[in-house]
Amino acid sequence: MVQGNDPIGAILDNLAALERTMTPPTGLKLPHIYDEVPVDPDSPSIINVWRGGRPDTTTSSTIETTELIDVVFLFGRASEKYSERAQRLWIPVFVRLIHENVKLNDGTVQNVEVERWSAEPFPINEVPYIATTFTLSVHLAAAFDYLP
Repeated sequence: MVQGNDPIGAILDNLAALERTMTPPTGLKLPHIYDEVPVDPDSPSIINVWRGGRPDTTTSSTIETTELIDVVFLFGRASEKYSERAQRLWIPVFVRLIHENVKLNDGTVQNVEVERWSAEPFPINEVPYIATTFTLSVHLAAAFDYLP
């Protein structure tokens, strides 16, 4: 768990906790969840990666930002055979999870939206993995001193 004034870390922690509550599609198992890109991930896995953000509005004491988080579902190395159908089955499960839980912390998150998803391979140590990547747009309002 993240300590101190780290709203992004708290968002990532809360996102992982929320992901652990997902009910997998029939016949599939719940993925292992990582908060950093692992060297050799288990399959299936979810990796939550903060990609950065931009300021939207600021005052002398608060800032509103949009933070981008990629949620990467890994299904195995690209050299391994894996069902594209199983990959597609996770899309409605995850999108529903986000839409039903639009706030990921104690009040600094104003809204969370799934901006897009893609089925492009995700490389780890130059090894391509079969993946579905969801890009989340997280709208945050916090005290101005939160910036990393």
